[in-house]
Amino acid sequence: MKFKGLKLRRKNAPAAEPSGNRVRPSWIKYALLGLLLYLIFLVIELPASWLSWGLTHFSQGTVVISRPQGTLWNGKGELIISYPRSRHHAIGDTEWRINPLWLVAGKVKIAIRVLGEQVQARARLALGPGKYVIEQTVATLPAAFVATVYSPASLFGPEGALRIESDSLALDETGITGSATAQWLGAASSLTPVRPLGDYQLALTGKGGSVALKLNTLKGDLELVGQGQWNITKGGLINFNGSAHPRGRSGDLEPLLKLIGNDLGGGRRLLRFSHRLPWPPAAPD
Repeated sequence: MKFKGLKLRRKNAPAAEPSGNRVRPSWIKYALLGLLLYLIFLVIELPASWLSWGLTHFSQGTVVISRPQGTLWNGKGELIISYPRSRHHAIGDTEWRINPLWLVAGKVKIAIRVLGEQVQARARLALGPGKYVIEQTVATLPAAFVATVYSPASLFGPEGALRIESDSLALDETGITGSATAQWLGAASSLTPVRPLGDYQLALTGKGGSVALKLNTLKGDLELVGQGQWNITKGGLINFNGSAHPRGRSGDLEPLLKLIGNDLGGGRRLLRFSHRLPWPPAAPD
C-alpha cells in the first residue's frame, strides 16, 4: 500500500515544464525592455537641428535658428528673423528648453531666451497644427532696429529703446489673436537736439483678421497720439492716423515736425502712416 500511495502522488503531481518554455518569456521581456530603453535614448539625444527645422516650418521661414547645437530638448544657436521678405536680421544667441512632460498633454512648448548684444528677450512658444502661440513675452531692443525692418524710418534716425510685452499672442493663417504693447522709451531722433523726446506706448489688439493699433504718449516734450488698424485679410495693409504736437521746446522740434506731416494748426502736425505687411509671412527666397 505504501508503494501504491507513492505511485498515486507521483501520478497527480504536475509534470515538469521543459526548461526552454521558462526561458523564452523572460528573453522576450528583456528584449522588449532593451528596445524601449534604446528608443528612449534616441528620443533624448534628438539633435537640436530638429527644433530649427520645426520653427522654420511653422513660421514659414520667418524664424530660423542657425548653427544649432545640443539636443532638441536643451540647445542653443543663433536666432535669425526674416521679415519682411528676403530681409534677414541676426537677432543674437539663443537658448531653449523643452520639458518632455508637456508632451503628455499633447502640446509642444518651448521656453526660449535670446541673449544678443543688443536684443534680449524671453518667451514661451506653444506649437500646434497650423498654429503657434507666443506666451509670456518680454523683449528689449534698440529703436534703431526699426529702420532695418522699415527703411523709411531711417529718415528720422530713431534712438532709444523698445520694450515689447505680451501675455499671449496666437498666430495662424487667418490672423492674430491676443494683445501686446510696444513702448518706445527715451525716444530720440537725429533731427532734433531734444533728448529725450518722451516715452510712448503702442497697444496692439488682435481680433483674427485685423489688429487694432493705439498710440499714446506716456511723457515728454513731443505728444504723439493716434489710432490705426492692420487689415490682415486685406493684404496686410496698415493704416494709421494721428497727430504730433509739441508740449515744449517747439523751436527745437520744428525740423522733426515738418518731416512728420502737414500743419493742422496750433502747432499740431498730421501723423499718417500706410504700409503693407502681408500675413502669413512669405518664406524668404
